[in-house]
Amino acid sequence: MFEGQVGAYYLVSMLAGGEPRGLPGTIVTRIEFQRASERPLDDVIIHATNGHGKQAVLEVQVKRTIDFIASDLVFRELVAQVAKAAVKPEFDTHRYELAVATERTSTKIERSYQEVLSWARELGTAETFFSRLRQKRLANSDMRKFVENFRANLKLAGALHDDPAVWRILRRFQILVFDFNQEGSSTEILVRDRCGMLLAPEDASKVNAFWQTLVTLTLESAAKGGEKTPAQLRETLVNEYHYHFAGDRQLANARAALQEASFGALQDISALVGSVHVDRAAHIENFYASLDKGRYVEIRGASGVGKSGVLKHIAEQISLEARVIVLSPARTLPHGWLSLQATLGCTASARDFLSDLASDGGAVLFIDGVDIFEDEDKKTTVRDLVRAAASVPNFSLVVTARGDFGKDEPSWLPKEALDALGRAPAVLIDDLNADEIDQLSDADPSLASLLADKHPAREVTRNLFRLARLAGRATESPVPASEAAMAEQWWKTGDGGETGRRERTRLLRTLSEQSLKSSGPFDTRSEPSEAVQSLIESATLRELKAEQVVFHHDVLHDWAVGCLLHDEPAFIDQLALGSPAPETLARGVEIAARLSIETSTDDTQWAALLTRLSQAGIHGSWRRAVLLALVRSEIGSPVLDRASKSLLAYKGKLDLYSDRCMSSASCCITG
Repeated sequence: MFEGQVGAYYLVSMLAGGEPRGLPGTIVTRIEFQRASERPLDDVIIHATNGHGKQAVLEVQVKRTIDFIASDLVFRELVAQVAKAAVKPEFDTHRYELAVATERTSTKIERSYQEVLSWARELGTAETFFSRLRQKRLANSDMRKFVENFRANLKLAGALHDDPAVWRILRRFQILVFDFNQEGSSTEILVRDRCGMLLAPEDASKVNAFWQTLVTLTLESAAKGGEKTPAQLRETLVNEYHYHFAGDRQLANARAALQEASFGALQDISALVGSVHVDRAAHIENFYASLDKGRYVEIRGASGVGKSGVLKHIAEQISLEARVIVLSPARTLPHGWLSLQATLGCTASARDFLSDLASDGGAVLFIDGVDIFEDEDKKTTVRDLVRAAASVPNFSLVVTARGDFGKDEPSWLPKEALDALGRAPAVLIDDLNADEIDQLSDADPSLASLLADKHPAREVTRNLFRLARLAGRATESPVPASEAAMAEQWWKTGDGGETGRRERTRLLRTLSEQSLKSSGPFDTRSEPSEAVQSLIESATLRELKAEQVVFHHDVLHDWAVGCLLHDEPAFIDQLALGSPAPETLARGVEIAARLSIETSTDDTQWAALLTRLSQAGIHGSWRRAVLLALVRSEIGSPVLDRASKSLLAYKGKLDLYSDRCMSSASCCITG
């Protein structure tokens, strides 16, 4: 029965014109069953083609239970079949995937085994793969044991089992979990939803019968080693079983368009420090542990700690076995689902479209920088998708946000949808930990000097974004002692050398003024092309399309706002001071406050800024940013000494500037 369910699952994908699970980016052209004389893994064989007409095949062996341990005879037999497939000439020349479909899952399967298979695909050589696997701080014993058991079974099968041979096979091997016969099976709910979308409205009551028909057809075809094509299967279902189908919803084209947009959003995220990829294994493990407890997970942390990089790793890993949607402020279409639906060329509802995506083994909606969305029309699109995702089993929501998100005002995401998803514990990202520092130092000696415990700018370099900005600098160049000093240097040099500096700094100032109202995109048609191109090449700006740019990282947006407000405090009057400070501006005010206290011999400028933002009618969040600048500065002790005059005035009673947020801010300063 389980084999029939797995086969029928792929028949539904073929009828829907969707991506088959295990072969993302393709459409099924035919499915074969029980072809032992031709295929080593012979239970279900999916033939597919991508948008460029290139052929792909996925061989699936169905095993209701498998343990992946040395004594498991089912695992031993499976690896022997895998070894036979790996010697076929097309294994290396075509997209040739192998998989085991199993009903039983476990923590080891969901995390360790899937993670190691993901590594095999991501890492370009066997040497790199096994080097990472041997590092105790990156890989765990379950991952290493799985690979060694795989190697041992290859040896028993008389196949090559050295490192290159093992890696070559693992990068084509998948574990696909189908929970059909478990109570409350999300796979069955989703596949029945998809069946409902295939049938015409007059057959809506026949969904269960339709699914059982597909299971029966699978078992009948398997009994005689048969195959099904889309046209043949549809003809059988119409003429022999009298089902009526709905019109073509063009979901394949919509899926492809959304996948391309999501890929672009991931490409915007850099996970490199210089030329080194930093592995955040501990945070990845925490994420999956959190996802076990709810379908809504927040990845939180301060600016520049690498939240987006963690999201990118997770999204790329999940995309190997499920579907992902990735949104960011710069990559989200405005005006809600109806606008997105028209752009994608999709005729299904948001709920039906997401249900179709999730039927490919689950799906995740990723929102990078949920705290820096400003455009209400873009928020509408996100809300529509979040509400639809919450109604679909096996669809999760993952967002990145700074620690203060939702503090002054509730999250703008729909509460009822987040409650329906189930709120999981947040994953907290801090500055680099000891294992990550060792990893980076081992990979690049120039980073080792920046990350040394006794480095004078230690508090600056332990932040991933700042470290990436500092990587590759001349070793004799002094490292700024604080983030504010780094921002000031960036601002005054226009992120470059002396040639063209004036044009670059003028452009930065122009964009900074616009940043007070929006984080972009910014129109550069009237700006000097040389300056624009220079800032793109230095990774200050990112070009979304011709003559439209955004800051390459939200930290740079913070720096731009902070430096502008420090240089020209009159621009403070352009802020909406009566409302809570948005994340896109609050940290800019904090940077301005840091500059005012760090670059002076006393606290006159800082106190003036505090006084300005403490006036009646101004929301307390603006003032809090000025106060927190003192404790968040990397050179905290001198800064606090410098501010002592104001802090200790009136016997230390900061209620001279009282407002409702002062209690929390003063606690930060004194405690």
